[in-house]
Amino acid sequence: MGRGRASRAALAVLLIWTASNAARAEDAPAQPAEVTQRAVTPSEKFSDTELFEPEAIETLRQMVRDLAEAKALKVRVVEEFDALQPSGETFSFGKNVEITVRRPDRLRVVGAERAGAQRISSYDGKRVTVYDAERNAFATVERSGSLDSTLDFLRDEVGMKLPLAGLFSAGLGQLLLENMTTATYIDQETVEGVDCDHVAFRYADGAGIQVWVPREGLALPHRLIMTFEDAKGRPQFRADFREWNLSPDVSDAVFVFQPPAGARAIPFVLPTRAAAPEAAEGSQ
Repeated sequence: MGRGRASRAALAVLLIWTASNAARAEDAPAQPAEVTQRAVTPSEKFSDTELFEPEAIETLRQMVRDLAEAKALKVRVVEEFDALQPSGETFSFGKNVEITVRRPDRLRVVGAERAGAQRISSYDGKRVTVYDAERNAFATVERSGSLDSTLDFLRDEVGMKLPLAGLFSAGLGQLLLENMTTATYIDQETVEGVDCDHVAFRYADGAGIQVWVPREGLALPHRLIMTFEDAKGRPQFRADFREWNLSPDVSDAVFVFQPPAGARAIPFVLPTRAAAPEAAEGSQ
């Protein structure tokens, strides 16, 4: 999308969650040959205890189960992510995010950057709205379907980066287990007063995920770190999850965007996709 259209399209490409989705990296390198050539079922694959430690797999499966069984949830997340600069330096940025989900088709995300900018993204089952408080402007597009289909739309059509979207997907188990190449149980650790199992997973696209999962109560992630091992600068995305609530207010009104006083409605502009060669020639 050209710079001349940036001001009008800014809301269409706002990040609900920043960084890349490890399970769906478009520029991921090819899967190593020794993994690609192994035509095995998941149960057979995870029987290799040298690569897939049972304690790590079981911890992950418990986390998947507890997230998938939650019909509604609300959580506050403190995020931090690295951004490689043209100079070669790596700078760290962050935000506080509040996520509210009601399955199968409701989402509200309120994000406040450390620099102060606030953005709200909502899906009420009929439309997707993105609001920028700094500009006091919002963009809306009609949309229906499941939460998963809406997240796919935001990622694939709008171009948003959604590193935590998979945690709220009905296909979470498949996303986390399908392309795994190693699973390691690291240790029992206490993080901010919570006793956790610390586990790590490596994926065929070169990404690594570490998760700290509470040993008592529901196995909802307490801390998560993604490391993009094969990317220049080896950037990381870090998330601390706080105040998990599986019985929040999820009435319809929570997800319906109400424009603040004086807010401007602007067009919801999708990034321009490259045209096929024939179409490109015909338009000139």
